[in-house]
Amino acid sequence: MPMLTGMGLAITIDVLIRVSFVLAVSLMLAYTTRWNAALRHAILVAGLAAVFIVPGATLAMRGLPVPRWQLGWLSRAGIDGPAEIALVSPQPPNEPQYRPARRNQPAPAIVRTRRDEARLDPGHGASAQSDKPSLGPRAWSRWNALYGRLMASCLLWTLLSGAIVKVIGLGLSLVRLRRIVARAHPVTGDHILSVLELIQGRIPMRQPPRLLESAEVSSPVAAGIIGNYVLLPTGWAGNLLLGETLAVLGHESAHLARRDHHVVIFQELLASLLWFHPLVHRLNRMLNRVREELCDNYAISLVDRASYCEALLHLAVGRPGASLRGATSMWPGRWSLEDRVRGILDERRPTDTRISNVARSATAICSLAMCGFIALPQLTASPPNDRFVTVADGDSPPRAKASLVAHEMTRSITRAFPVTGEKMLRFENLAGRVELVPGKRPTVEVEATVRVGGLAEGDVRRLIDEIGWVEVPAKDGGSQWGLSFPAEDYPTIWYPVSGEAKADSDTVHYLGHEVRIANRRGDSTPSVEFDLRISLPPGVHVAVDNAVGPIGGKSVDSPLKLSTRHGAIKLGDVRAPIDAATKFGDVLISRLDADAVVQTGSGGIELSRVTQGHVALSTGSGHCRVVLPPESGFRLHYSGTRPLELVGGGASRLSALSGDRRSEMLSRGTGGPSITVTSDTGDTVIEAGP
Repeated sequence: MPMLTGMGLAITIDVLIRVSFVLAVSLMLAYTTRWNAALRHAILVAGLAAVFIVPGATLAMRGLPVPRWQLGWLSRAGIDGPAEIALVSPQPPNEPQYRPARRNQPAPAIVRTRRDEARLDPGHGASAQSDKPSLGPRAWSRWNALYGRLMASCLLWTLLSGAIVKVIGLGLSLVRLRRIVARAHPVTGDHILSVLELIQGRIPMRQPPRLLESAEVSSPVAAGIIGNYVLLPTGWAGNLLLGETLAVLGHESAHLARRDHHVVIFQELLASLLWFHPLVHRLNRMLNRVREELCDNYAISLVDRASYCEALLHLAVGRPGASLRGATSMWPGRWSLEDRVRGILDERRPTDTRISNVARSATAICSLAMCGFIALPQLTASPPNDRFVTVADGDSPPRAKASLVAHEMTRSITRAFPVTGEKMLRFENLAGRVELVPGKRPTVEVEATVRVGGLAEGDVRRLIDEIGWVEVPAKDGGSQWGLSFPAEDYPTIWYPVSGEAKADSDTVHYLGHEVRIANRRGDSTPSVEFDLRISLPPGVHVAVDNAVGPIGGKSVDSPLKLSTRHGAIKLGDVRAPIDAATKFGDVLISRLDADAVVQTGSGGIELSRVTQGHVALSTGSGHCRVVLPPESGFRLHYSGTRPLELVGGGASRLSALSGDRRSEMLSRGTGGPSITVTSDTGDTVIEAGP
């Protein structure tokens, strides 16, 4: 079951808070107008419409650059997502200074502390412990946060499942209502037609309703959502007196004339979506009652009050407790017949059936104003559009009265790793760029630039402060180093560098955990970049496994094993054996003077100026291009489904075809590189000079 965390959880709670406020305001205003049923009905209908408008307006305002009041209720609760507004205070001199950065600007200077720089002598063994102290209470805080989010997610998924069941039930009820109407029998008779003609003259309608009898209903209902029908129980039409017929048909015709069936559908939909909300059920009960009061006003305009009450008493015998969903019934739930009759007989009761045009316009304007007023405050924090505050070198941090702070923080961690003989030093990276440069010291030095964003300022600060180098067991029995990341708290991250992640999302294994990496910003997902600059002494054996991001380097004199899932590998002046592999990225190597093994999935391979060594190239659907110096010899074996293209002459060529695969041998002179190319569906071009 997916877990709602961060921004997704905050948005859900945000919408529920606003909807609850709309319901509460509507109910309070309705209580103040109990003396006027028409005005109370208008207020409740406006509140019902606002309940549907406010969530959409809130979500729309999150993406609009409009000024909003920053209340930060959910920010202080610690469940919001990216922070737009926060307070910044100067940090102690011994703490690392966090500086916001932008992708298209160089990161401001970062003060490195001694605890972030761990240099080991060549004779010391690498420690299996993290270079950061134990988290202690902070780990318990993370566990409590994870537990709270898990419980909230379970609750929200339960509410969502209930809403789905309720909406399906509403759809089935409408289908059942349509079938009842289809099976009903029309009611005919001169007295019925005369009553309907009288009602149409007193209650304006486009057309008189069709009167039907059905054994599947036990009280009069108006089925306006599927047509202009009034359903009566079987046998009622012939047993009702004239006054009772006039009262019943007048009441149900009023529902159809007022189009109450439209409001009923929205009520049922709201009750299905927010089936757990007590204020929703309270609003629906009040709206059902006031709707019946207004239709009673229509009825007592046709018959006198006492006769209408007698008709109600007569019709109430044996009436059911529940009505059809999607239809309006004469008997709303939780309204006693005694209270209804008392209200009808009250001579002070206003008999208005509608409000004036001025009052209707004022109600609509107030409803829209209430929607804007409720949707405007910023309860949760949302990321601003390119609004960052950068602290230049030498400047002091802003004081507490400053309000804007960047949603991204940067930290630098430098560490030296000892080299033990020919033992391979392995690094694993989650997402970011890896740069390989020649080193002058006998140890491998790694400068990591960590960027974290997309969360509240406090969450970003805690997350970036907990990142440090850790050593974990490797699959082959050795060990490897990587920057720690709390995957149990953040199972999904966003890598913000566009174009480097080829798929919408992918799940990778990092330091023994599964992490989902997305190339699109999502709710409650932090943006993470671990850019590594690795200084390599000559001859050291190093392996780098990068999940997402490119790997590049020049003047490589160290045997390397490089792999990246999403991203390109670009190397120049390679004078030591190379093993490079990608799944979705390209591999480009210029001036290769050593053995090489290159494998790609859908990425292309390009080697320029290959002078010597044993080179093995393998690709799935990528294209392959090899450029050889024109004066040197070479030997090449090709196997693939597409023809091999040779540019240049002076080479002997031998071809063979086996099924849909081609096999070719190329050679020129003696010496030079020995190259093997295996391709499935990509093109292969060999440029051997003139």
